[in-house]
Amino acid sequence: MTTENLDDIGKGNTLFKIDLEFFNEDGTTKDMTDHLVFMQFRFGASDGDVAGDFFIGNGIEWVNQTGGTAKTDQIDELNWAIGTYHYDVRIKQTVESELYTTTRGTMKVVKIVTKRKA
Repeated sequence: MTTENLDDIGKGNTLFKIDLEFFNEDGTTKDMTDHLVFMQFRFGASDGDVAGDFFIGNGIEWVNQTGGTAKTDQIDELNWAIGTYHYDVRIKQTVESELYTTTRGTMKVVKIVTKRKA
């Protein structure tokens, strides 16, 4: 599992697509055929309230499933509360298999300083 903190984002700004890449233990690209991918953001702590819940078909789409790449949808005008969010990315190979966490980290939603419009 890796830890990767995402850049801060201003409340009301666009959260651009997040690229997700999956690798085997030897560093080669992981074929994600028959895999499910989940990503969740929680406010304040890893067991805090769920702010974003994404999975294939709902906020995550495959870019190249056999090449192990997916991406999240862009969120325009992110209106989550100001604070720190904990997230993780989990995969599951089949319905019967266990979830496996591949990545976790944090992202901060911060107050926008400049409010002037053109």
